[in-house]
Amino acid sequence: MNKYKFGYGYAFLEKKDIELFEKMALKGYMLVGANVFGFYKFIPSKPEEVSFSVDFTNINRKDDEFEYYIEIFKSSGWNYIFSANKIHFFKAPKGTTPIYTDKSSESVKYMNMVRTLILYTVISLIVFITFRIFTKITTIRVFKIVFSAITGIGLGLAIAMVICIIINFVHALKLKKRNF
Repeated sequence: MNKYKFGYGYAFLEKKDIELFEKMALKGYMLVGANVFGFYKFIPSKPEEVSFSVDFTNINRKDDEFEYYIEIFKSSGWNYIFSANKIHFFKAPKGTTPIYTDKSSESVKYMNMVRTLILYTVISLIVFITFRIFTKITTIRVFKIVFSAITGIGLGLAIAMVICIIINFVHALKLKKRNF
């Protein structure tokens, strides 16, 4: 039977999500996907001691160079699991050389995450502003309630993403500083 586990929020607590994946693999549940609500999907499998890694990149699954991108990881012992937009999940046997072996390349990963989050923040703010206007101009009570709820969700998402942007930007800067 499939299991769904709520993640800690990859953009907030990357290491906690990785620990979750590894614990589930040891229990005999392999990570196979995620949904937009923050739930990771696991399917029954044989228990494995594996490492997981996630990469943020500007390469999307639909891009021509995606297969080449996956082959680079595969040649280093990392197997592709799935993608969620431009976030790509990999697994490898314990002891495999990590995907990021230097602070400079890891810093690039976090800056890619920041760029993606900025785009999502702008979209959330557009939703917030649009539905805030609808809330003000509508006279139908039911629509006011619905538009107010959507306005709150849009603002909440924008605030959460700004926090993620700050956290990841600071993390990227710390990695760059350690590299010098």
